[in-house]
This record gives sequence, structure tokens and C-alpha cells, in this order.
Amino acid sequence: MTENTSASKSGEQKTHPLQFKWTLWHDIVNRSSYGANLREVASFDTVEDFWAVFNNLMEPSRLPRNNTYNLFKYGIEPKWEDKQNTNGGEWRLPLPNSYKDQLDKYWLNTLLTVLGEGFGPEESDDISGIVLNIKSGKDRLAIWTKSALSADLQMRIGQRWKKTVSITHEIEYISFKDAMGGARRGSSRYRIE
Repeated sequence: MTENTSASKSGEQKTHPLQFKWTLWHDIVNRSSYGANLREVASFDTVEDFWAVFNNLMEPSRLPRNNTYNLFKYGIEPKWEDKQNTNGGEWRLPLPNSYKDQLDKYWLNTLLTVLGEGFGPEESDDISGIVLNIKSGKDRLAIWTKSALSADLQMRIGQRWKKTVSITHEIEYISFKDAMGGARRGSSRYRIE
């Protein structure tokens, strides 16, 4: 008798735990009151619960402008000011609005790579979350990390993301401290072509 057969006979379903617990947030961005519409949607810590949430989300290509999905490790808010994010930054993948079909693919594959432990232990520990912004002109997918100054670690994360998800566009890393300190718009700490 297999595990699945015995589990179904006892009425219990076998679940597959994730390495970390995650929380999905949704925001409708309003520049005049940043974060006012940020809402926690659901938290999960198993593969089965992830799919239950994901299968009920609107695809990125269908989201209205100014909507944001944030998937963060449980206990970390999707804000630069969260203590887990203050020394971090983000790997950004900007995509023109004409790339909606690729956006759906990149979003799903990024989720599966981050949740499915597609990074090494050190890289996985440094990742805070994933952000998807739907904007006018360009959409943006990003992986937020905790330690912007660790160049080697950030380059490994960026290279792994780009390779695993088959990203064909340039990605760049922006430090939150640089951005908050008034660094020139578009100045990135690291780039991968």
C-alpha cells in the first residue's frame, strides 16, 4: 500500500510543506497615500495551499493598472521600512505593457523558483519577497532581498533568477538606501544583461 493510498483511507491528505511560510498582499497604488490600500490576502506554508491561493488570483496580464501583488515571507511587510528590508534592495525586471504574455510566464516561474527552493540556502535566506507592479507604460517584476551590500550574494541571486526563469531582458538591482537617499533615478547597484 502506498503512502497516498493509506493517507486517503484514513481521511487525511498528505501535504507538502514549503521551506518558509508566505503571505500574499494586494495593493492598489495611490501616490498621494502610499500603502493606504495595502491588504493582506492570505498566508500559506504548503504547496497545496499555495496552489489554492494562486489558482484564484487574476493573471498579471488581466490586472488593472496600479495594482500590485506582493508575496513576502511571513512576518515581513512589503515596505522598504520593514526592518527586514531596510538594508536590502530589489532585482527589477521592467517589461513594456506589450509583453503581457511574458509577464504571466515570468510571474509564475518566479513564484515557483522562489517557493520551490530554486536558489541555494544562503540565497533563499536573503530573499524577502516578490513584487509585481502593473503600471502605465511598463510593468515590473522584482525580487526583494535583505542585504544590498553583499555584491557576490546579490549577483548569484540575479544570475540564478535570470537563468531559471529564462529572462531575456536586462535586470538591475536597486538598493533601497540608495533610492531613499535620493540616488539618481535609474542608478542601479548591479546589472545583468
